[in-house]
Amino acid sequence: MPNKPGGGRRSPPLSRKRRSGAHVSGDYTMWKFVDEAKRVLWAFVELGFLVVLALILVHLLLGTGAGSYVASVAENVTKFATATSSGMLGIVIVLAIIYLALRRMPKTGS
Repeated sequence: MPNKPGGGRRSPPLSRKRRSGAHVSGDYTMWKFVDEAKRVLWAFVELGFLVVLALILVHLLLGTGAGSYVASVAENVTKFATATSSGMLGIVIVLAIIYLALRRMPKTGS
């Protein structure tokens, strides 16, 4: 058998298309780790977003009696919303909703 790159060992099958020059078996492990890290980080981003939305809802329901922390979060969100243009903020919200909805939908096809 001719010598193969990587000492003649066969690299595990890649679940995604090969990237340019990805011939080393360590690349598979690295991309697997990157995919897992992205999933975990996005879960934290979604959780943080939901916490902020929940605090805004509590502020809307209870008003000033919700507490100082809830009021400060609501104030910061209000400042952010007024500082950005309404068109840009609307586009970002719509794109975020579409992105989250597409992530939750089951994948079809091959």
